[in-house]
Amino acid sequence: MGLERTQRRKYLSVVLLAFLTSRVLFYWSGIRFDDRSLPWHWQFIDPYLLKTNLLESLYYLHSQPPFFNFFLGLILKLFPHDATLAFTFSYWMFGLTLGYSLFWIMTRLGVSDWLSMLLTILFIINPASVLFENYLFYTYLETLLLCLAAIFWMGFLKTGTFRDGFLCFLLLALLVLTRSLFHLLWFLVFPVVLLLAQSEKRKKVVLVSLFPFLLAFSLYAKNGMLFGEFVSSSWLGMSFSKITTHKIAAEERQRLVTEGMVSPLVLVPLFRPIKAYRGFIPPWTPTGIAVLDQEKKSTGFTNYNHIAYLEISKKYLKDALTVLHIHPEAFLKGQLHSYFYYFLPASDYVFLEDNRTHIRTYDRIFNLLVHGQYLMDDQPRLKEAGLGRKLLNISFFMVLGYSFFIFYGLFLIIRGLKRKPKDGFFPLTILFLWLNILYVTLVGNAFEVGENNRFRFLIDPFFIILLGVFLTYRFKVFKESNGLK
Repeated sequence: MGLERTQRRKYLSVVLLAFLTSRVLFYWSGIRFDDRSLPWHWQFIDPYLLKTNLLESLYYLHSQPPFFNFFLGLILKLFPHDATLAFTFSYWMFGLTLGYSLFWIMTRLGVSDWLSMLLTILFIINPASVLFENYLFYTYLETLLLCLAAIFWMGFLKTGTFRDGFLCFLLLALLVLTRSLFHLLWFLVFPVVLLLAQSEKRKKVVLVSLFPFLLAFSLYAKNGMLFGEFVSSSWLGMSFSKITTHKIAAEERQRLVTEGMVSPLVLVPLFRPIKAYRGFIPPWTPTGIAVLDQEKKSTGFTNYNHIAYLEISKKYLKDALTVLHIHPEAFLKGQLHSYFYYFLPASDYVFLEDNRTHIRTYDRIFNLLVHGQYLMDDQPRLKEAGLGRKLLNISFFMVLGYSFFIFYGLFLIIRGLKRKPKDGFFPLTILFLWLNILYVTLVGNAFEVGENNRFRFLIDPFFIILLGVFLTYRFKVFKESNGLK
Protein backbone atom coordinates (compact mmCIF):
# COMPACT_ATOMS: atom_id res chain seq x y z
CA MET A 1 0.00 0.00 0.00
CA GLY A 2 2.87 2.39 0.83
CA LEU A 3 4.57 1.62 -2.49
CA GLU A 4 1.29 2.20 -4.33
CA ARG A 5 0.85 5.59 -2.66
CA THR A 6 4.42 6.59 -3.48
CA GLN A 7 3.88 5.60 -7.10
CA ARG A 8 0.61 7.53 -7.21
CA ARG A 9 2.28 10.64 -5.82
CA LYS A 10 4.81 10.44 -8.66
CA TYR A 11 2.04 10.45 -11.25
CA LEU A 12 0.31 13.27 -9.42
CA SER A 13 3.59 15.20 -9.42
CA VAL A 14 3.66 14.87 -13.21
CA VAL A 15 0.13 16.28 -13.35
CA LEU A 16 1.24 19.22 -11.19
CA LEU A 17 4.30 19.77 -13.37
CA ALA A 18 2.16 19.63 -16.52
CA PHE A 19 -0.22 22.19 -15.07
CA LEU A 20 2.50 24.64 -14.04
CA THR A 21 4.50 24.22 -17.25
CA SER A 22 1.45 24.65 -19.46
CA ARG A 23 0.34 27.76 -17.59
CA VAL A 24 3.76 29.34 -18.01
CA LEU A 25 3.70 28.53 -21.73
CA PHE A 26 0.18 29.86 -22.16
CA TYR A 27 1.15 33.02 -20.30
CA TRP A 28 4.16 33.37 -22.60
CA SER A 29 1.84 32.99 -25.60
CA GLY A 30 -0.22 35.97 -24.43
CA ILE A 31 -2.98 34.51 -22.25
CA ARG A 32 -3.95 36.87 -19.43
CA PHE A 33 -6.70 36.73 -16.85
CA ASP A 34 -9.66 38.65 -18.28
CA ASP A 35 -11.76 40.40 -15.64
CA ARG A 36 -12.98 43.12 -17.98
CA SER A 37 -16.42 41.53 -17.71
CA LEU A 38 -16.76 42.80 -14.13
CA PRO A 39 -18.34 46.18 -15.05
CA TRP A 40 -20.82 44.87 -17.62
CA HIS A 41 -21.69 41.18 -17.27
CA TRP A 42 -25.45 40.82 -16.91
CA GLN A 43 -25.07 38.36 -14.03
CA PHE A 44 -22.88 40.65 -11.93
CA ILE A 45 -24.01 43.21 -9.40
CA ASP A 46 -22.65 46.73 -9.85
CA PRO A 47 -19.01 46.57 -8.66
CA TYR A 48 -19.59 49.73 -6.59
CA LEU A 49 -22.42 48.00 -4.69
CA LEU A 50 -20.30 44.88 -4.28
CA LYS A 51 -17.70 47.02 -2.53
CA THR A 52 -19.97 49.29 -0.51
CA ASN A 53 -23.29 47.48 0.03
CA LEU A 54 -22.61 43.78 -0.46
CA LEU A 55 -25.01 42.09 1.93
CA GLU A 56 -28.07 44.18 1.03
CA SER A 57 -27.36 43.74 -2.68
CA LEU A 58 -27.03 39.98 -2.31
CA TYR A 59 -30.25 39.78 -0.32
CA TYR A 60 -32.25 41.65 -2.97
CA LEU A 61 -30.63 39.88 -5.92
CA HIS A 62 -33.42 38.18 -7.88
CA SER A 63 -31.83 37.78 -11.32
CA GLN A 64 -29.19 35.29 -10.16
CA PRO A 65 -28.34 33.05 -7.22
CA PRO A 66 -25.99 35.01 -4.96
CA PHE A 67 -22.89 32.87 -4.33
CA PHE A 68 -20.69 34.00 -7.23
CA ASN A 69 -21.49 37.65 -6.59
CA PHE A 70 -20.55 37.01 -2.96
CA PHE A 71 -17.19 35.71 -4.21
CA LEU A 72 -16.76 38.82 -6.39
CA GLY A 73 -17.63 41.12 -3.52
CA LEU A 74 -15.27 39.34 -1.15
CA ILE A 75 -12.33 39.72 -3.55
CA LEU A 76 -13.14 43.38 -4.23
CA LYS A 77 -13.34 44.13 -0.51
CA LEU A 78 -10.21 42.23 0.49
CA PHE A 79 -8.09 43.30 -2.49
CA PRO A 80 -9.48 46.66 -3.67
CA HIS A 81 -6.25 47.56 -5.49
CA ASP A 82 -5.13 44.08 -6.56
CA ALA A 83 -8.40 42.41 -7.55
CA THR A 84 -7.09 41.15 -10.90
CA LEU A 85 -4.14 39.45 -9.21
CA ALA A 86 -6.43 37.93 -6.58
CA PHE A 87 -8.82 36.62 -9.24
CA THR A 88 -5.89 35.20 -11.22
CA PHE A 89 -4.51 33.37 -8.19
CA SER A 90 -7.98 32.10 -7.21
CA TYR A 91 -8.63 30.65 -10.64
CA TRP A 92 -5.20 29.04 -10.74
CA MET A 93 -6.10 27.33 -7.47
CA PHE A 94 -9.41 26.26 -8.99
CA GLY A 95 -7.48 24.74 -11.90
CA LEU A 96 -4.98 22.92 -9.71
CA THR A 97 -7.75 21.52 -7.49
CA LEU A 98 -9.78 20.52 -10.52
CA GLY A 99 -6.85 18.57 -11.96
CA TYR A 100 -6.21 16.85 -8.64
CA SER A 101 -9.92 16.01 -8.31
CA LEU A 102 -10.10 14.46 -11.77
CA PHE A 103 -7.04 12.30 -11.09
CA TRP A 104 -8.34 11.29 -7.64
CA ILE A 105 -11.78 10.24 -8.90
CA MET A 106 -10.39 8.11 -11.74
CA THR A 107 -7.85 6.28 -9.59
CA ARG A 108 -10.49 5.53 -6.94
CA LEU A 109 -12.70 4.04 -9.66
CA GLY A 110 -9.97 1.65 -10.67
CA VAL A 111 -8.47 3.56 -13.57
CA SER A 112 -4.72 2.97 -13.66
CA ASP A 113 -2.50 5.75 -12.37
CA TRP A 114 -0.77 6.30 -15.70
CA LEU A 115 -4.04 6.50 -17.65
CA SER A 116 -5.55 8.81 -15.01
CA MET A 117 -2.49 10.99 -15.36
CA LEU A 118 -2.71 11.15 -19.17
CA LEU A 119 -6.44 11.93 -19.21
CA THR A 120 -6.07 14.55 -16.49
CA ILE A 121 -3.27 16.25 -18.43
CA LEU A 122 -5.44 16.12 -21.56
CA PHE A 123 -8.12 18.05 -19.67
CA ILE A 124 -5.59 20.47 -18.19
CA ILE A 125 -4.17 21.42 -21.60
CA ASN A 126 -7.57 21.56 -23.27
CA PRO A 127 -7.84 25.12 -24.71
CA ALA A 128 -11.30 25.45 -23.13
CA SER A 129 -9.88 24.71 -19.66
CA VAL A 130 -7.18 27.33 -20.12
CA LEU A 131 -9.60 29.94 -21.46
CA PHE A 132 -12.28 29.47 -18.80
CA GLU A 133 -9.53 29.49 -16.17
CA ASN A 134 -8.65 32.97 -17.40
CA TYR A 135 -12.15 34.41 -17.69
CA LEU A 136 -14.08 35.96 -14.82
CA PHE A 137 -17.28 33.96 -14.79
CA TYR A 138 -18.77 31.15 -12.76
CA THR A 139 -18.26 28.31 -15.28
CA TYR A 140 -14.86 27.18 -13.96
CA LEU A 141 -16.03 27.34 -10.35
CA GLU A 142 -19.14 25.26 -11.14
CA THR A 143 -17.01 22.59 -12.80
CA LEU A 144 -14.79 22.42 -9.73
CA LEU A 145 -17.74 22.24 -7.32
CA LEU A 146 -19.23 19.31 -9.28
CA CYS A 147 -15.94 17.38 -9.16
CA LEU A 148 -15.42 18.07 -5.46
CA ALA A 149 -19.00 16.97 -4.75
CA ALA A 150 -18.25 13.71 -6.59
CA ILE A 151 -15.18 13.14 -4.39
CA PHE A 152 -17.14 13.51 -1.16
CA TRP A 153 -20.04 11.48 -2.60
CA MET A 154 -17.52 8.66 -3.11
CA GLY A 155 -16.15 9.19 0.37
CA PHE A 156 -19.60 8.93 1.93
CA LEU A 157 -20.36 5.75 -0.01
CA LYS A 158 -17.07 4.21 1.16
CA THR A 159 -16.88 5.36 4.76
CA GLY A 160 -20.32 6.69 5.68
CA THR A 161 -18.74 9.48 7.73
CA PHE A 162 -20.76 12.57 8.55
CA ARG A 163 -18.00 14.82 7.23
CA ASP A 164 -17.98 13.31 3.74
CA GLY A 165 -21.75 13.33 3.44
CA PHE A 166 -22.14 16.84 4.77
CA LEU A 167 -19.43 18.28 2.51
CA CYS A 168 -20.91 16.54 -0.53
CA PHE A 169 -24.35 18.05 0.01
CA LEU A 170 -22.91 21.40 1.02
CA LEU A 171 -21.10 21.57 -2.33
CA LEU A 172 -24.32 20.63 -4.13
CA ALA A 173 -26.11 23.40 -2.22
CA LEU A 174 -23.40 25.87 -3.27
CA LEU A 175 -24.10 24.92 -6.88
CA VAL A 176 -27.78 25.76 -6.33
CA LEU A 177 -26.62 29.09 -4.86
CA THR A 178 -24.32 29.72 -7.82
CA ARG A 179 -26.35 28.88 -10.92
CA SER A 180 -30.09 28.67 -11.58
CA LEU A 181 -29.51 25.64 -13.83
CA PHE A 182 -28.96 23.63 -10.65
CA HIS A 183 -32.50 23.60 -9.35
CA LEU A 184 -33.66 22.68 -5.87
CA LEU A 185 -35.27 19.54 -7.34
CA TRP A 186 -31.90 18.58 -8.83
CA PHE A 187 -30.42 18.77 -5.33
CA LEU A 188 -33.14 16.52 -3.90
CA VAL A 189 -32.42 13.74 -6.38
CA PHE A 190 -29.18 12.80 -4.64
CA PRO A 191 -30.39 12.27 -1.06
CA VAL A 192 -33.32 10.34 -2.53
CA VAL A 193 -30.89 8.07 -4.42
CA LEU A 194 -29.04 7.33 -1.20
CA LEU A 195 -32.23 6.80 0.77
CA LEU A 196 -33.40 4.22 -1.78
CA ALA A 197 -30.05 2.54 -2.40
CA GLN A 198 -28.64 2.46 1.13
CA SER A 199 -31.54 1.99 3.50
CA GLU A 200 -29.20 1.26 6.40
CA LYS A 201 -27.87 4.81 6.18
CA ARG A 202 -31.22 6.59 5.97
CA LYS A 203 -30.92 8.45 9.25
CA LYS A 204 -27.40 9.58 8.43
CA VAL A 205 -28.41 10.66 4.90
CA VAL A 206 -31.14 12.86 6.35
CA LEU A 207 -28.74 14.36 8.88
CA VAL A 208 -25.96 15.16 6.39
CA SER A 209 -28.29 16.62 3.77
CA LEU A 210 -30.70 18.57 5.98
CA PHE A 211 -28.70 21.76 6.55
CA PRO A 212 -27.43 21.99 2.94
CA PHE A 213 -31.00 21.51 1.73
CA LEU A 214 -32.27 24.26 4.03
CA LEU A 215 -29.48 26.51 2.78
CA ALA A 216 -30.52 25.96 -0.84
CA PHE A 217 -34.21 26.19 0.08
CA SER A 218 -33.65 29.52 1.81
CA LEU A 219 -32.81 31.16 -1.55
CA TYR A 220 -36.14 30.06 -3.04
CA ALA A 221 -38.01 30.99 0.13
CA LYS A 222 -36.39 34.44 0.19
CA ASN A 223 -37.35 35.15 -3.42
CA GLY A 224 -40.85 33.86 -2.78
CA MET A 225 -41.23 36.14 0.23
CA LEU A 226 -39.70 39.26 -1.37
CA PHE A 227 -40.75 38.92 -5.01
CA GLY A 228 -43.62 36.44 -5.05
CA GLU A 229 -41.64 33.89 -7.09
CA PHE A 230 -40.32 30.62 -5.68
CA VAL A 231 -37.29 30.55 -8.00
CA SER A 232 -33.56 31.13 -7.88
CA SER A 233 -33.55 33.40 -10.96
CA SER A 234 -36.18 35.70 -12.43
CA TRP A 235 -34.89 35.32 -15.99
CA LEU A 236 -36.72 32.13 -16.98
CA GLY A 237 -39.25 34.00 -19.14
CA MET A 238 -36.58 35.82 -21.13
CA SER A 239 -34.39 32.73 -21.51
CA PHE A 240 -37.28 30.49 -22.56
CA SER A 241 -38.48 33.11 -25.01
CA LYS A 242 -35.16 32.76 -26.86
CA ILE A 243 -35.92 29.14 -27.59
CA THR A 244 -39.61 29.56 -28.46
CA THR A 245 -40.98 33.01 -29.32
CA HIS A 246 -37.85 34.26 -31.00
CA LYS A 247 -37.55 31.16 -33.13
CA ILE A 248 -40.58 32.17 -35.21
CA ALA A 249 -40.46 34.83 -37.89
CA ALA A 250 -41.04 38.49 -36.98
CA GLU A 251 -44.05 38.55 -39.33
CA GLU A 252 -45.67 35.67 -37.48
CA ARG A 253 -45.05 37.35 -34.14
CA GLN A 254 -46.72 40.46 -35.49
CA ARG A 255 -49.71 38.39 -36.63
CA LEU A 256 -50.07 36.83 -33.18
CA VAL A 257 -49.95 40.29 -31.61
CA THR A 258 -52.55 41.65 -34.06
CA GLU A 259 -54.89 38.77 -33.26
CA GLY A 260 -54.42 39.36 -29.54
CA MET A 261 -52.88 35.97 -28.86
CA VAL A 262 -49.69 37.37 -27.36
CA SER A 263 -48.63 40.73 -25.99
CA PRO A 264 -46.76 43.34 -28.06
CA LEU A 265 -43.78 42.60 -25.85
CA VAL A 266 -42.81 39.75 -28.21
CA LEU A 267 -41.83 42.39 -30.78
CA VAL A 268 -39.20 43.83 -28.44
CA PRO A 269 -35.73 42.20 -28.47
CA LEU A 270 -34.74 40.32 -25.33
CA PHE A 271 -32.52 41.67 -22.56
CA ARG A 272 -32.79 45.32 -23.47
CA PRO A 273 -32.49 48.37 -21.18
CA ILE A 274 -35.56 49.29 -19.15
CA LYS A 275 -36.50 52.18 -21.44
CA ALA A 276 -37.22 49.66 -24.24
CA TYR A 277 -40.03 48.13 -22.17
CA ARG A 278 -41.78 51.26 -20.92
CA GLY A 279 -45.39 51.13 -22.02
CA PHE A 280 -45.42 47.33 -22.04
CA ILE A 281 -45.48 46.90 -18.27
CA PRO A 282 -47.21 48.81 -15.45
CA PRO A 283 -45.27 51.63 -13.78
CA TRP A 284 -43.21 50.55 -10.81
CA THR A 285 -42.58 52.22 -7.49
CA PRO A 286 -38.97 52.82 -6.40
CA THR A 287 -38.02 50.54 -3.54
CA GLY A 288 -35.18 52.54 -1.99
CA ILE A 289 -32.88 49.56 -2.62
CA ALA A 290 -30.07 50.49 -5.01
CA VAL A 291 -29.69 47.06 -6.63
CA LEU A 292 -33.42 47.09 -7.48
CA ASP A 293 -33.80 50.75 -8.47
CA GLN A 294 -30.78 51.63 -10.59
CA GLU A 295 -31.53 51.30 -14.31
CA LYS A 296 -27.82 51.45 -15.00
CA LYS A 297 -24.88 50.39 -12.91
CA SER A 298 -22.30 52.93 -11.85
CA THR A 299 -20.24 51.63 -14.78
CA GLY A 300 -22.90 52.77 -17.27
CA PHE A 301 -24.14 49.28 -18.19
CA THR A 302 -27.70 48.01 -17.76
CA ASN A 303 -28.69 46.63 -14.36
CA TYR A 304 -30.68 43.49 -15.18
CA ASN A 305 -31.62 43.09 -11.54
CA HIS A 306 -33.92 46.12 -11.74
CA ILE A 307 -37.29 45.46 -10.13
CA ALA A 308 -39.07 45.91 -13.48
CA TYR A 309 -37.45 42.81 -14.99
CA LEU A 310 -39.58 40.64 -12.72
CA GLU A 311 -42.73 41.74 -14.55
CA ILE A 312 -40.98 41.77 -17.94
CA SER A 313 -39.84 38.16 -17.52
CA LYS A 314 -43.32 37.05 -16.38
CA LYS A 315 -44.87 38.50 -19.53
CA TYR A 316 -42.22 36.94 -21.76
CA LEU A 317 -42.84 33.56 -20.11
CA LYS A 318 -46.60 33.79 -20.58
CA ASP A 319 -46.15 34.65 -24.26
CA ALA A 320 -43.52 31.94 -24.70
CA LEU A 321 -45.89 29.29 -23.35
CA THR A 322 -48.58 30.51 -25.77
CA VAL A 323 -46.16 30.33 -28.68
CA LEU A 324 -45.09 26.84 -27.56
CA HIS A 325 -48.73 25.74 -27.77
CA ILE A 326 -49.36 27.35 -31.18
CA HIS A 327 -45.95 26.64 -32.73
CA PRO A 328 -44.38 23.58 -31.06
CA GLU A 329 -42.08 23.37 -34.07
CA ALA A 330 -40.45 26.61 -32.89
CA PHE A 331 -39.32 24.85 -29.74
CA LEU A 332 -38.06 21.92 -31.80
CA LYS A 333 -36.09 24.34 -33.96
CA GLY A 334 -34.73 25.94 -30.82
CA GLN A 335 -33.70 22.52 -29.51
CA LEU A 336 -31.84 21.72 -32.72
CA HIS A 337 -29.97 25.01 -32.38
CA SER A 338 -29.24 24.29 -28.69
CA TYR A 339 -27.73 20.88 -29.41
CA PHE A 340 -25.76 22.28 -32.31
CA TYR A 341 -24.11 24.81 -29.98
CA TYR A 342 -23.80 22.13 -27.30
CA PHE A 343 -21.45 20.12 -29.48
CA LEU A 344 -19.20 22.97 -30.47
CA PRO A 345 -15.86 22.96 -28.63
CA ALA A 346 -16.22 24.86 -25.36
CA SER A 347 -13.34 27.12 -26.43
CA ASP A 348 -15.63 28.42 -29.17
CA TYR A 349 -17.48 30.64 -26.70
CA VAL A 350 -17.84 34.25 -27.75
CA PHE A 351 -16.55 35.87 -24.54
CA LEU A 352 -13.33 33.86 -24.67
CA GLU A 353 -12.37 35.22 -28.06
CA ASP A 354 -9.84 37.84 -26.92
CA ASN A 355 -7.63 35.26 -25.21
CA ARG A 356 -8.38 32.62 -27.81
CA THR A 357 -6.70 34.66 -30.53
CA HIS A 358 -3.35 34.09 -28.79
CA ILE A 359 -3.63 30.31 -29.07
CA ARG A 360 -5.77 29.98 -32.20
CA THR A 361 -3.38 27.61 -33.98
CA TYR A 362 -3.07 25.39 -30.92
CA ASP A 363 -6.86 25.54 -30.41
CA ARG A 364 -7.39 24.57 -34.05
CA ILE A 365 -5.05 21.56 -33.87
CA PHE A 366 -6.45 20.38 -30.51
CA ASN A 367 -10.06 20.64 -31.66
CA LEU A 368 -9.28 18.82 -34.91
CA LEU A 369 -7.38 15.93 -33.32
CA VAL A 370 -9.20 15.55 -30.00
CA HIS A 371 -12.71 16.83 -30.75
CA GLY A 372 -12.95 16.00 -34.44
CA GLN A 373 -13.92 19.53 -35.49
CA TYR A 374 -13.19 19.81 -39.21
CA LEU A 375 -13.96 23.53 -39.66
CA MET A 376 -13.54 26.34 -37.14
CA ASP A 377 -15.60 29.28 -38.40
CA ASP A 378 -15.99 32.40 -36.31
CA GLN A 379 -19.42 33.18 -34.85
CA PRO A 380 -20.63 35.67 -37.53
CA ARG A 381 -19.79 33.27 -40.37
CA LEU A 382 -21.22 30.33 -38.45
CA LYS A 383 -24.60 32.04 -38.09
CA GLU A 384 -24.81 32.59 -41.84
CA ALA A 385 -23.49 29.13 -42.79
CA GLY A 386 -25.64 26.47 -44.40
CA LEU A 387 -26.46 23.16 -42.73
CA GLY A 388 -23.55 21.28 -44.28
CA ARG A 389 -20.98 23.82 -43.19
CA LYS A 390 -22.53 24.04 -39.73
CA LEU A 391 -22.19 20.27 -39.28
CA LEU A 392 -18.51 20.45 -40.21
CA ASN A 393 -18.05 22.87 -37.28
CA ILE A 394 -19.36 20.55 -34.60
CA SER A 395 -17.08 18.26 -32.60
CA PHE A 396 -17.72 14.98 -34.38
CA PHE A 397 -15.77 12.83 -31.92
CA MET A 398 -17.65 14.45 -29.06
CA VAL A 399 -21.04 13.66 -30.59
CA LEU A 400 -20.05 10.01 -30.97
CA GLY A 401 -18.36 9.86 -27.60
CA TYR A 402 -21.13 11.53 -25.65
CA SER A 403 -23.77 9.37 -27.29
CA PHE A 404 -21.79 6.24 -26.48
CA PHE A 405 -21.01 7.16 -22.88
CA ILE A 406 -24.62 7.99 -22.05
CA PHE A 407 -25.47 4.35 -22.79
CA TYR A 408 -22.21 2.99 -21.42
CA GLY A 409 -22.74 4.79 -18.12
CA LEU A 410 -26.25 3.35 -17.88
CA PHE A 411 -24.85 -0.11 -18.63
CA LEU A 412 -22.31 0.20 -15.81
CA ILE A 413 -24.99 1.33 -13.36
CA ILE A 414 -27.43 -1.48 -14.17
CA ARG A 415 -24.73 -4.15 -14.20
CA GLY A 416 -23.22 -2.89 -10.97
CA LEU A 417 -26.51 -2.71 -9.09
CA LYS A 418 -27.55 -6.17 -10.29
CA ARG A 419 -24.49 -7.60 -8.63
CA LYS A 420 -25.66 -6.04 -5.33
CA PRO A 421 -22.28 -4.89 -4.03
CA LYS A 422 -22.05 -4.36 -0.29
CA ASP A 423 -21.53 -0.59 -0.33
CA GLY A 424 -22.64 0.16 -3.91
CA PHE A 425 -19.54 2.30 -4.29
CA PHE A 426 -18.85 1.79 -7.99
CA PRO A 427 -22.39 1.80 -9.49
CA LEU A 428 -23.62 4.63 -7.25
CA THR A 429 -20.57 6.75 -8.13
CA ILE A 430 -21.21 6.17 -11.84
CA LEU A 431 -24.87 7.01 -11.18
CA PHE A 432 -23.84 10.35 -9.66
CA LEU A 433 -21.79 11.19 -12.75
CA TRP A 434 -24.45 9.93 -15.15
CA LEU A 435 -27.34 11.81 -13.53
CA ASN A 436 -25.42 15.07 -13.71
CA ILE A 437 -24.48 14.46 -17.34
CA LEU A 438 -28.09 13.75 -18.24
CA TYR A 439 -29.44 16.67 -16.22
CA VAL A 440 -27.09 19.31 -17.63
CA THR A 441 -27.63 18.03 -21.16
CA LEU A 442 -31.43 17.85 -21.09
CA VAL A 443 -32.30 20.77 -18.82
CA GLY A 444 -29.52 23.10 -19.96
CA ASN A 445 -30.52 22.70 -23.60
CA ALA A 446 -34.25 22.90 -22.90
CA PHE A 447 -34.22 26.47 -21.61
CA GLU A 448 -31.34 28.24 -23.34
CA VAL A 449 -29.82 28.59 -26.78
CA GLY A 450 -26.54 30.19 -27.78
CA GLU A 451 -24.20 29.38 -24.88
CA ASN A 452 -24.76 25.64 -24.69
CA ASN A 453 -21.13 24.62 -25.23
CA ARG A 454 -20.33 26.56 -22.06
CA PHE A 455 -22.93 24.44 -20.25
CA ARG A 456 -21.37 21.24 -21.55
CA PHE A 457 -17.95 22.17 -20.21
CA LEU A 458 -19.32 21.60 -16.70
CA ILE A 459 -19.62 17.87 -17.31
CA ASP A 460 -16.64 17.36 -19.61
CA PRO A 461 -14.63 16.01 -16.63
CA PHE A 462 -17.30 13.38 -15.97
CA PHE A 463 -17.07 12.12 -19.55
CA ILE A 464 -13.29 11.94 -19.22
CA ILE A 465 -13.77 9.81 -16.10
CA LEU A 466 -16.12 7.47 -17.99
CA LEU A 467 -13.57 7.29 -20.82
CA GLY A 468 -10.92 6.25 -18.29
CA VAL A 469 -13.20 3.55 -16.86
CA PHE A 470 -14.02 2.27 -20.35
CA LEU A 471 -10.41 2.13 -21.50
CA THR A 472 -9.35 0.40 -18.29
CA TYR A 473 -12.07 -2.23 -18.65
CA ARG A 474 -11.39 -2.85 -22.34
CA PHE A 475 -7.63 -3.04 -21.76
CA LYS A 476 -8.12 -5.61 -19.01
CA VAL A 477 -10.33 -7.71 -21.30
CA PHE A 478 -7.69 -7.44 -24.04
CA LYS A 479 -4.92 -8.56 -21.69
CA GLU A 480 -6.97 -11.47 -20.34
CA SER A 481 -8.02 -12.65 -23.81
CA ASN A 482 -4.37 -12.65 -24.91
CA GLY A 483 -2.96 -14.31 -21.83
CA LEU A 484 -1.21 -11.15 -20.64
CA LYS A 485 -0.71 -10.15 -17.00
